[in-house]
Amino acid sequence: MKYSSTKIQIIPVCIFAAAVVLCAACKPFTDDLDRFLHFWTNITILHADGSNDWKELKDAVAAAPNDTMIILIGEFKATTDSGNNGSIVITKNLTIQGKNSGGGGTLNANRAMLGTSAHRIFIVGKGGDLTLNNLTLKNGKAETSFSYGGGIVCGGNLTMRNVTVTDCQAVFGGGISLFRQGHIKLTGCTISANTAATGNGGGIYIDDGGSNEYLTVEFSGHTVIDNNNAAASHTGNGLYVQGKNAQLIFNNCSVSINAVGSPHQQDICINGQGSDDQKKMTVYGILTVKDLNGSDTQLPVNIYSYNNKQLLFGDITKGTPPNHTKFKVGHITSSPPPVPLHFNASGYLVP
Repeated sequence: MKYSSTKIQIIPVCIFAAAVVLCAACKPFTDDLDRFLHFWTNITILHADGSNDWKELKDAVAAAPNDTMIILIGEFKATTDSGNNGSIVITKNLTIQGKNSGGGGTLNANRAMLGTSAHRIFIVGKGGDLTLNNLTLKNGKAETSFSYGGGIVCGGNLTMRNVTVTDCQAVFGGGISLFRQGHIKLTGCTISANTAATGNGGGIYIDDGGSNEYLTVEFSGHTVIDNNNAAASHTGNGLYVQGKNAQLIFNNCSVSINAVGSPHQQDICINGQGSDDQKKMTVYGILTVKDLNGSDTQLPVNIYSYNNKQLLFGDITKGTPPNHTKFKVGHITSSPPPVPLHFNASGYLVP
C-alpha cells in the first residue's frame, strides 16, 4: 500500500517511554529520539512509486493536522502531470523526514522538465514550523514573480538535520532564503551547487524585506558549504546577509568550505553595518573551519561597510586558536579585492 496513516493513541507517559526504550536499538524511522518522544498524534508513511508522488505528498501535507510526522521512502519527483507539481506550502507544525539517518527520502522538483513552470520545493509561511530530517532536496527553482529561495523560502521556523540542498536556483538565495521574519537552524547539513542566477546569496540569502524583524540562521554539528554561486557581479556565494536585525549563530559547530578559487568563492557577505543596524555573528563553544580536504582554514566574511560597533559576540576568545581568529574578513570597496580586516578579541573589526 503506497499511502498509510498510523494513528498513535495518547497513553500514559511511563508506558509510552518504555515502548520507545524497547525499540530504540532498531530505531526504524529516526535517530532523533528526543524529537520522537514528542507525542505524535499522527504518522504518515509515503512510499514513492513513480506515479503522482509529488501530488500525494502535497495532499498529505495539506490534510495533516499539527504535530504530524510524514516519513518519506524513495524519490518524490515533480512532473508535468496535472497536480503533480507546485511548491509545498507549510503553515502548521510538521516534521518530514527520510526513513533513517542514511537518507531514504528525496524531493526532486525537476526544474529541467518543468521549464517555465518550475517551482521551489517548500514555502514555510508565517506561523509555519517545519522540521526536515534525513532528506535530499534538489532541482528547485523560485518562481520569477517572487524569486527568493530556489529550494526553500522561509518566513516562519525551519529546522534541518542531515539535509542536503543542492542544484536549486533563484534570483536571491539559490538554495534557501529567510525572508521578512523567521528562524532557521541547520545541523549536519550540506548546501551545495546552488545558484543565485542574477542576485546575491548562492547558497543562503537573508533579508528582512524592510520589516525590521529579527532573523536568525544557526549552524550546529557539521555543515558543508560547497560550490554555490552568486551572479557574476554580486557577492555572497555561500551566504548573503541583508536584514537589519539578522544574526548568524555558530553553535559549537564545524564548517567545511570550498576554499579554492576567488576571494568570494564561498564567502559570507554582510551588506553593511549601519548606525542603527543590529546585525551580528555569535559563536558558542568552539568554531572549527576546514577546507574540503580537512585542513584548517578561515571562514571568509566580506562586508560592504562597517563602523565602530561590535559585530562578533559570544565565546569570542574561546579555543586554541581563539574563535575571533577563525574569520578572514574583507571590506568590499569599489576596487576589488576586499581590504583586509580582522576581528579583535572584543569582537570589533579593525584593519
